Amino acid sequence: MNKKEKLITAIIIASLIAAAALLIYFEGQSEKDQIIYYWSYDCPHCHELNKYLDENGLRDKLNLKEKEISKNPKNLARLTVDAKKCGFDNSMIAIPMMVSQGKCYLGPTQIVELINGLLDIEEQSNASNPAQTEE
Repeated sequence: MNKKEKLITAIIIASLIAAAALLIYFEGQSEKDQIIYYWSYDCPHCHELNKYLDENGLRDKLNLKEKEISKNPKNLARLTVDAKKCGFDNSMIAIPMMVSQGKCYLGPTQIVELINGLLDIEEQSNASNPAQTEE
């Protein structure tokens, strides 16, 4: 490979890395108001939490953006980025994890507490909004 080919290859690689970083950044901007749920097929705690979500119809109610990490490297990379934003180092990253309003919640206990808090806020909002009550 001559110098020109090496330079072109380096430019292409740098462009791909920059494009991936921009994609992750802009995807993160649109997700600020969403609840992101990181999970894995291989995670027993995730299966426990998935059962809870399904039995209570919470996936649609909370409008979760689900990201499975064991089969999708992009989702795993995003998990790492979000966890670092929450101040976690690599040894602290675990699943299941939910991200809501810039805060990370690890494990079923913290996640169920988050969900219960969100549902309480939603119920209080609906109770105080006469437009959403049925006659």
